[in-house]
Order: sequence, then structure tokens, then C-alpha cells
Amino acid sequence: MIVNMTLPTGPGSHYVLPGVSYLYGWDLNDTWSIGGSTLGEAAVDDDDVQYLELGQSLTVGCSITEVVGAYAEWFALMPAWSQTELPQQYFNGGFTFLVNNNLQFDVRAGTGLNAAADNFFTGGGAVIRR
Repeated sequence: MIVNMTLPTGPGSHYVLPGVSYLYGWDLNDTWSIGGSTLGEAAVDDDDVQYLELGQSLTVGCSITEVVGAYAEWFALMPAWSQTELPQQYFNGGFTFLVNNNLQFDVRAGTGLNAAADNFFTGGGAVIRR
């Protein structure tokens, strides 16, 4: 479980936005895994009105080698009690690169699955375990 909070730090920012995510996963065998997350967090729409953002994801992962992995993910963001925000669904996939037991990099690209979602996105990340 991850508990987070966005604090107002800049001009025009005046909301504290708490959130919580529940992450889960299972290894199916030495090669395949599945996982997901369920989230709820406070958000602010373009009209400066707070609402509840619900989210759900499902991921399938594959170990290609001991160092390289691949994954595909579907996720949705579903605003509750918002007059202006619409549900968004996405599909993305990517690769992970395990540098050592304490450092992993990833790259990803994805696309929106409905009209309210962004058309295309890319990204990268790093995970450091201490």
C-alpha cells in the first residue's frame, strides 16, 4: 500500500490532495507474472473543483532474460463527482533493465483508448532499492 499527498507549494495552489494506492501481484511461473493496482486520490479539475479520482490497472509481465523484462498494461482513470473530467483508458507497454539487485531502469510507450485520453505518451523511470 502506498499513501501519498500533494501539498500546495506554488502560486494558485491551495489544496492538500491525499491519495492511497493498493498494489498487488503474483508470479505465475519463472517467466510470467500478473499484477495490478487500485487507487483513490483527491484531484482538482480545470474549474478548480476537488473530486475523487479512482484508478485501476492490470499488468502482464514477462522475463525475457535474467536482466531484461517486458510488460503490457491496461489502466483507467475514473473521476467521481466531477462535472468536467471524463474517464480515460490507456494501454502501454515497455521494457525493464535490471542493472543489479538494487537498480532497475524502464522505458515505456502507450496510447489512449478513448476520446478523453491522451493520444500517445512515452516515459522512463528508475527504481532504487536500499
